[in-house]
Amino acid sequence: MPWRTWLGTTARRARRLSRISHEGSSMNAHRLAVVLASAVLVLVSGCGDSVPVVVTFRQSLVGVGIVAQFHNQTNSQLTIHVVIENKEKDLRTEGAINIPPNDTVEIGWLEGWMFKPGEIITISHPNYKRQRLVVP
Repeated sequence: MPWRTWLGTTARRARRLSRISHEGSSMNAHRLAVVLASAVLVLVSGCGDSVPVVVTFRQSLVGVGIVAQFHNQTNSQLTIHVVIENKEKDLRTEGAINIPPNDTVEIGWLEGWMFKPGEIITISHPNYKRQRLVVP
């Protein structure tokens, strides 16, 4: 179950518990509902599965630099948002990458970016926790 659906379900349960506690005038149940709802928000903000994409690197065969290989680990197409940063040269680029199911997309010199060690790649998708890595 996606975390947003789970959060909505848990929040509805907490509200229902809160209504029951008011009808029975039990403040302890109401406090419990508030604490549970707060705990859920804290847990959800810091948990979740990372984007199911594995990134590997290889040397470019036709140009210069390093090629990043984005491997989709799922049985469905993923459209991920990628941000690439070179802090040393104050360069940044970003865009969407469509990766077919259980397939790989490569980004490198031919696609307009020559990866260098130390650059930062951030991968995000609305249904997953952001993934950040450094080019080796």
